[in-house]
Amino acid sequence: MDYKPAGFHTMTSNATYRDTKAAIELYEQAFGLAVDTLLETPDGTVMHVSATIGDSHLFMSDEFEGSPRQAPGPKSPVAFYLYLPDVDASYQKAIDAGLTSVSEPEDMFWGDRTATVADPFGYAWTLATQVKEVLPQDAIAIFNQMMAKAS
Repeated sequence: MDYKPAGFHTMTSNATYRDTKAAIELYEQAFGLAVDTLLETPDGTVMHVSATIGDSHLFMSDEFEGSPRQAPGPKSPVAFYLYLPDVDASYQKAIDAGLTSVSEPEDMFWGDRTATVADPFGYAWTLATQVKEVLPQDAIAIFNQMMAKAS
Protein backbone atom coordinates (compact mmCIF):
# COMPACT_ATOMS: atom_id res chain seq x y z
CA MET A 1 0.00 0.00 0.00
CA ASP A 2 1.22 3.49 -0.91
CA TYR A 3 1.32 6.32 1.63
CA LYS A 4 -1.40 8.19 -0.33
CA PRO A 5 -4.55 7.12 -2.17
CA ALA A 6 -4.23 6.05 -5.79
CA GLY A 7 -4.40 8.99 -8.19
CA PHE A 8 -3.54 11.63 -5.60
CA HIS A 9 -0.52 13.93 -5.77
CA THR A 10 1.59 14.75 -2.72
CA MET A 11 -0.43 17.91 -1.98
CA THR A 12 -4.15 18.53 -2.32
CA SER A 13 -5.79 21.94 -1.95
CA ASN A 14 -8.56 22.14 0.65
CA ALA A 15 -10.88 25.15 0.23
CA THR A 16 -13.58 26.34 2.65
CA TYR A 17 -16.84 27.99 1.58
CA ARG A 18 -20.00 29.45 3.03
CA ASP A 19 -21.93 27.60 0.29
CA THR A 20 -19.96 24.64 -1.01
CA LYS A 21 -22.87 23.34 -3.09
CA ALA A 22 -23.01 26.64 -5.03
CA ALA A 23 -19.23 26.46 -5.55
CA ILE A 24 -19.57 22.91 -6.87
CA GLU A 25 -22.21 23.99 -9.39
CA LEU A 26 -20.11 26.93 -10.58
CA TYR A 27 -16.88 24.93 -10.85
CA GLU A 28 -18.67 22.14 -12.72
CA GLN A 29 -19.73 24.65 -15.38
CA ALA A 30 -16.55 26.72 -15.44
CA PHE A 31 -13.79 24.15 -14.93
CA GLY A 32 -15.32 20.70 -15.42
CA LEU A 33 -15.13 19.83 -11.72
CA ALA A 34 -16.18 16.24 -11.02
CA VAL A 35 -17.31 15.30 -7.51
CA ASP A 36 -16.09 11.93 -6.27
CA THR A 37 -17.35 12.12 -2.67
CA LEU A 38 -19.76 14.48 -0.90
CA LEU A 39 -20.42 14.06 2.83
CA GLU A 40 -23.02 16.25 4.53
CA THR A 41 -24.75 16.37 7.88
CA PRO A 42 -28.53 15.92 8.24
CA ASP A 43 -28.92 19.72 8.33
CA GLY A 44 -27.15 20.03 4.93
CA THR A 45 -23.73 21.27 6.08
CA VAL A 46 -21.11 20.00 3.65
CA MET A 47 -18.41 18.43 5.78
CA HIS A 48 -16.20 17.11 3.00
CA VAL A 49 -16.05 16.98 -0.78
CA SER A 50 -13.39 15.18 -2.75
CA ALA A 51 -13.44 16.42 -6.33
CA THR A 52 -11.19 16.61 -9.37
CA ILE A 53 -10.44 19.19 -12.01
CA GLY A 54 -8.41 17.53 -14.73
CA ASP A 55 -5.80 15.38 -12.98
CA SER A 56 -5.82 17.41 -9.76
CA HIS A 57 -7.81 16.86 -6.60
CA LEU A 58 -9.62 19.55 -4.62
CA PHE A 59 -11.12 19.06 -1.18
CA MET A 60 -13.98 21.39 -0.29
CA SER A 61 -16.15 21.99 2.77
CA ASP A 62 -18.54 24.44 4.33
CA GLU A 63 -17.41 26.68 7.13
CA PHE A 64 -18.65 25.16 10.39
CA GLU A 65 -18.12 25.58 14.10
CA GLY A 66 -15.15 23.61 15.34
CA SER A 67 -13.32 23.69 12.02
CA PRO A 68 -9.80 25.17 12.00
CA ARG A 69 -10.62 26.88 8.68
CA GLN A 70 -13.05 29.57 7.64
CA ALA A 71 -14.33 30.78 4.31
CA PRO A 72 -12.50 33.81 2.91
CA GLY A 73 -13.92 37.30 2.83
CA PRO A 74 -14.30 39.14 -0.47
CA LYS A 75 -10.68 38.30 -1.35
CA SER A 76 -8.71 35.30 -0.19
CA PRO A 77 -4.94 35.25 0.27
CA VAL A 78 -5.14 31.82 -1.40
CA ALA A 79 -5.46 31.50 -5.17
CA PHE A 80 -5.51 28.64 -7.65
CA TYR A 81 -3.30 28.25 -10.75
CA LEU A 82 -5.08 25.97 -13.20
CA TYR A 83 -3.45 24.61 -16.37
CA LEU A 84 -5.95 24.03 -19.18
CA PRO A 85 -5.50 23.09 -22.85
CA ASP A 86 -6.89 26.41 -24.20
CA VAL A 87 -6.71 29.39 -21.85
CA ASP A 88 -8.71 31.66 -24.15
CA ALA A 89 -11.65 29.26 -24.44
CA SER A 90 -11.41 28.39 -20.73
CA TYR A 91 -11.43 32.06 -19.76
CA GLN A 92 -14.58 32.67 -21.81
CA LYS A 93 -16.23 29.56 -20.36
CA ALA A 94 -15.45 30.77 -16.83
CA ILE A 95 -16.87 34.24 -17.57
CA ASP A 96 -19.98 32.69 -19.13
CA ALA A 97 -20.41 30.50 -16.02
CA GLY A 98 -20.42 33.56 -13.75
CA LEU A 99 -16.84 34.25 -12.69
CA THR A 100 -15.54 37.82 -12.93
CA SER A 101 -12.62 38.86 -15.12
CA VAL A 102 -9.54 40.10 -13.29
CA SER A 103 -7.22 39.98 -16.31
CA GLU A 104 -7.81 38.88 -19.89
CA PRO A 105 -5.62 36.26 -21.57
CA GLU A 106 -2.09 37.38 -22.40
CA ASP A 107 1.31 35.78 -22.97
CA MET A 108 3.63 35.95 -19.97
CA PHE A 109 7.43 36.07 -19.90
CA TRP A 110 7.72 32.68 -18.17
CA GLY A 111 6.09 30.91 -21.14
CA ASP A 112 2.46 30.63 -20.05
CA ARG A 113 -0.53 32.39 -21.54
CA THR A 114 -2.66 33.34 -18.54
CA ALA A 115 -5.92 34.99 -17.56
CA THR A 116 -7.31 35.49 -14.07
CA VAL A 117 -10.91 35.23 -12.92
CA ALA A 118 -12.50 35.66 -9.50
CA ASP A 119 -15.30 33.54 -8.13
CA PRO A 120 -18.04 34.90 -5.84
CA PHE A 121 -16.60 32.88 -2.92
CA GLY A 122 -13.43 34.97 -2.57
CA TYR A 123 -10.98 32.84 -4.56
CA ALA A 124 -9.00 33.95 -7.63
CA TRP A 125 -8.21 31.45 -10.37
CA THR A 126 -5.33 32.00 -12.78
CA LEU A 127 -6.03 30.00 -15.91
CA ALA A 128 -2.92 29.03 -17.87
CA THR A 129 -1.72 27.25 -20.97
CA GLN A 130 1.99 26.79 -21.56
CA VAL A 131 2.72 28.32 -24.97
CA LYS A 132 6.51 28.04 -24.95
CA GLU A 133 9.11 26.44 -22.80
CA VAL A 134 11.25 28.97 -20.92
CA LEU A 135 14.13 27.81 -18.76
CA PRO A 136 14.02 29.12 -15.17
CA GLN A 137 17.26 31.06 -15.57
CA ASP A 138 15.91 32.72 -18.74
CA ALA A 139 12.68 33.70 -16.94
CA ILE A 140 14.75 35.21 -14.12
CA ALA A 141 16.87 37.17 -16.61
CA ILE A 142 13.75 38.48 -18.41
CA PHE A 143 12.20 39.46 -15.08
CA ASN A 144 15.35 41.28 -14.01
CA GLN A 145 15.42 43.18 -17.33
CA MET A 146 11.79 44.18 -16.85
CA MET A 147 12.51 45.44 -13.32
CA ALA A 148 15.57 47.39 -14.49
CA LYS A 149 13.47 49.13 -17.17
CA ALA A 150 10.74 49.92 -14.63
CA SER A 151 13.12 51.66 -12.21
